[in-house]
Amino acid sequence: MHLFDEKKGIVAIIDGLGASEMESQVLYERIKRLIGAIKDSINEIYDGEVRDKINETLRFSVFNDTIIIFWEFHIGMREQVFAFSTILNRILWKSLEIKFPIRGAVGLGPYFLPEEGKASRDEFYILGSVINDAAKFHQIGDWIGIILTPNFSKEVKKWTQELDPGFRGLDSKINNIYFPEYPVPTKKPGDLSKIRVVGWPMSRDSQPINLNRDELREFFNITLDRFNELVDSLDPIPEYAKPKYENTRDFIKWCFEHATRVLLGDS
Repeated sequence: MHLFDEKKGIVAIIDGLGASEMESQVLYERIKRLIGAIKDSINEIYDGEVRDKINETLRFSVFNDTIIIFWEFHIGMREQVFAFSTILNRILWKSLEIKFPIRGAVGLGPYFLPEEGKASRDEFYILGSVINDAAKFHQIGDWIGIILTPNFSKEVKKWTQELDPGFRGLDSKINNIYFPEYPVPTKKPGDLSKIRVVGWPMSRDSQPINLNRDELREFFNITLDRFNELVDSLDPIPEYAKPKYENTRDFIKWCFEHATRVLLGDS
């Protein structure tokens, strides 16, 4: 007898930096605003029946300062993954605006939910290897950012290889900018070699892939200024947490150096 339905989709596990210093009511309000921002982004990207279906299948589970997001595939894996990357770009910035900066990991693959009526109303289950993948990486980064699990990264690489050769070059560059390989800083040096991450400083909304060298430089300055202003507006940052913000500044700088190399051929 099967008690669980197998699903396939995206699972993200994220948590808030500095949340241990927050009062419970403040933490609740900021998490609620972050989840609201995710829903708002979906409503901006989609409309009609597709939007309604997404809102039906996108689920959240909150455990103190940790949020688990899972979203079943139903509009096409590739489209949904790139839509989710747009959402992640937005909420990483939004998390700073609402004073709940985040880090985490996102994976894709099978997971299992109880069949309708098989679990009581006061129980919640989500099982599967994709949960283990995301859990393995979500707290390892000493920064503000999102890591892509190896399974997620394999899918991104696979899509690029399956493209028509006429489009493969551009798409490879786009993937390399929005999902770059980066040596994510960790509390224990050597814990993590290069791994694909969400290139959120290169926000999709601004389409930096169309910019020339001077425009990229201007875009970088605006982005770094925006980040610094948002960090200055946060609650006081404990001394032990300050390296996370310095590491994030380094990542922002690296993203623009990387984009210049990929788009303009700089060595």
